[in-house]
Amino acid sequence: TALHGNRAVVGAPTDQRDGAYRGAAYLFEESNGNWAEKAKLIAYDSGHADNFGVTVAHCCNTVAVGAPGHDLSEDLYDAGAVYVYEYDGSGWGLTQKLTSDSPAPGDSFGNSVSLSSDTLVVGNVLDDSKGLNVGSAYVFRKRDGQWRRIATLFPAEGDEGDSFGNAVG
Repeated sequence: TALHGNRAVVGAPTDQRDGAYRGAAYLFEESNGNWAEKAKLIAYDSGHADNFGVTVAHCCNTVAVGAPGHDLSEDLYDAGAVYVYEYDGSGWGLTQKLTSDSPAPGDSFGNSVSLSSDTLVVGNVLDDSKGLNVGSAYVFRKRDGQWRRIATLFPAEGDEGDSFGNAVG
């Protein structure tokens, strides 16, 4: 769940569509003490058990939704993705899908997300780049209307199984 101003985003990673647990994120707005659902965010390419909505972040007119179980291909199962939605004044639309620069099966990119203005941090909790399941965190910045990776963070003294990036903020 994420809250910013009069908006709340609530993830529902086991939301069902077409007989599969594809996940969703619901956006609510408060007005005069009443909360109303304004949008249901879904991934256009979601698959069963993607866990879309297991993590959400919200700031200003942007929502980031993690799907750490998303398969990028048959060989890249559970590599994960983050979907970024923006409000254009009349509705919410998907503007970008983010993935790891070097995805691997089971990385769980999007296991955690944090958003502040034009900066987004994404946990890649089971990244093996620095050892088995040490983990990493990606930092993205919005420039010229696109989210671009500006850094990848690793622990200086990471050990096997650390799951670095399990929580970001």
